[in-house]
Amino acid sequence: MSTAKAACTRKSSRVAIVGGGLAGMVAADALASRGFEDLHVFDMGRRATGGRASVRRTQEGYFFNHGLQFLRLGSPKVSSLAAEWVRDGALMEWTGRHGRLDASTGNFTSRSDCEPGAHPGFCSFLEPGKLYVNGGLTEHLRRKNEPGVRVELGCKVSAIDGSGGEGGAAGPWRLRGSKFGEPVHTFGDFDAVVFTDAMAGRKGSPGHVLLNGEVELGSLFPVLDEVRVKPVFSLMVAYARGDVSCDFDAASVVGSEAFQFVSAENAKPNYDAVGVDCDSFVALSTFERAEDLLERHPQQKNFKFVEQTKDYLDPIQADLLADFESLLGCEGKVPVYAKAQRWGGAFYSSGGGGVSRGLKSYVDEGRMIALCGDYCCETSTAENAVLSGLDAAERLAGMLP
Repeated sequence: MSTAKAACTRKSSRVAIVGGGLAGMVAADALASRGFEDLHVFDMGRRATGGRASVRRTQEGYFFNHGLQFLRLGSPKVSSLAAEWVRDGALMEWTGRHGRLDASTGNFTSRSDCEPGAHPGFCSFLEPGKLYVNGGLTEHLRRKNEPGVRVELGCKVSAIDGSGGEGGAAGPWRLRGSKFGEPVHTFGDFDAVVFTDAMAGRKGSPGHVLLNGEVELGSLFPVLDEVRVKPVFSLMVAYARGDVSCDFDAASVVGSEAFQFVSAENAKPNYDAVGVDCDSFVALSTFERAEDLLERHPQQKNFKFVEQTKDYLDPIQADLLADFESLLGCEGKVPVYAKAQRWGGAFYSSGGGGVSRGLKSYVDEGRMIALCGDYCCETSTAENAVLSGLDAAERLAGMLP
């Protein structure tokens, strides 16, 4: 890649990327490979990039993939990238006892025995093809492209102010917001801005953005109104070694009102617990169970985001833990660790070919604002997040000097 960079025409444009998840960091990597050397990624994460692809490391040493469970990267456009990322250790191929768990009967069917197309499972988990787990992909892309890609953590971009076009409706754009909770922070001026999460256009969300202090980004880009959020709660739970028996490493769950996917974290090649001897699991709720929990524990009140405090999460954790014990038949076993996580925008649904109308990203050439991420696509998958980031970068690169 460094050779390819050297052969590229150097680009002088300054680009801001709001969101350091898969789409954002892949877009940054693709722009860097096309000669851009002044790229700035602003992410709300306090410790590292990743977004839904981040992992949870606790002070006690427990380790959980509490968001993204796996990646399927089979399309021709990303298969060569996947091979490169595996060589670099940023992705790891995941094999094991994978299949479908019928919660109503307790029967487990291995992935190899599942008929292709009959029931694809959670995010097509049961379909043929390689599965990968995250080995720190977004942080790998960050390190690989420094100093041309600068990542700023703890940053919430809440406003962009234009200085071009009628009424400041075009760039260059000045980004404003807060950093580690300290307002008001000016992040700088940029020739183009890439938004990688639909939250930018959702009033009351933590990533909500205003244009010139008063115009909703969603009203500027009506396509964002078509995006429908599908929430999920994840349960992270660990038991003393041997307390819970499980005859699978990961399962797409059917017949359960509570969970759609369960994985044994110890069986993943990226498992990195420190100083603890336990059996760890992550269980992802069904969308319906998440909606039920959110009715009782809303994530917004008076258009304000409700923080995930201990008081907020504890009753949700208790409900999900009871569901998990029932699913695996481990009632009476006391976990050594349990924690719930709310993913208010875990998945997105837009239909009609996605908000980008069959393309993988949406680019307003007049304003030099791009939208990318799985929310732009017809289906909300990690692969589509990667493809969308690549597409936005390719299109912007052809427009910017």
